[in-house]
Amino acid sequence: MDNMTPIVSISCLAYNQQSFITQALEGFVRQKTTFPFEVVIHDDASTDRTPDIIKEYTARYPRIMRPIFQTENQFSKTGFYPDVDYILPACRGKYIAICDGDDYWTDTHKLQKQVDFLEKNPGLSMCYHDYRVKVGIYFMDRLRETPSYTADQLIALSTKKFLMASSTIMHRNYYNEQTKQDFENFRQHYMRVIHMGMFGGCKFLDGVFPSVYRKHDHNSWAGLERAEIIARTKAKLTRVMDLFVEKGNPKWIELRKGVE
Repeated sequence: MDNMTPIVSISCLAYNQQSFITQALEGFVRQKTTFPFEVVIHDDASTDRTPDIIKEYTARYPRIMRPIFQTENQFSKTGFYPDVDYILPACRGKYIAICDGDDYWTDTHKLQKQVDFLEKNPGLSMCYHDYRVKVGIYFMDRLRETPSYTADQLIALSTKKFLMASSTIMHRNYYNEQTKQDFENFRQHYMRVIHMGMFGGCKFLDGVFPSVYRKHDHNSWAGLERAEIIARTKAKLTRVMDLFVEKGNPKWIELRKGVE
């Protein structure tokens, strides 16, 4: 790797993940690519050893690692994940790959495979691949659909059929001064994917080893009570519809009607 502008920016949110963060970081630095990439990792004022581990990797891989350390927890202040506020503005890559600090990649050619595909398919906004769920030391494999989507299908995507783990996604970097407000509005994982439908469709890629999504007691979503998940999902759907109404595109509004 050299000092050239990175082709891919890896977006990583971290908070109190000392038991997991090393595996995530190893998955990043072991990527084998023909292009430069960077890791923009945001530590949200962790109170455990997470910042120390990030600093250790930054010292070892100074050309790759670009850490952001908070002294005050941003999520507790706003209720929103701070990737839109801090990570996205710092990303220099043409593409953005996502992986939170408690998940990890298993394919050392993941970035190369996804970039190669998106380079050959400029009409698509993103691609994703398979993943496995890990609970403790056990993997909970399950049968699930792995569809590809047109732009309209992304916009109309239901939460009930939303099965993309964030660690599987690579999307084009559309963030700029003109799109900044949309990225701020369409926060969170599901809403980001809906937002990508404004730019193009999405393809599922075979041939990428599955990433790993951990379920654990401190998981920000899976750790919630079912009633809370239902309430948050309902609020999210209402918010998405409100945003499309604000944008005033009749086709998009019609696509979102009745989506659950």
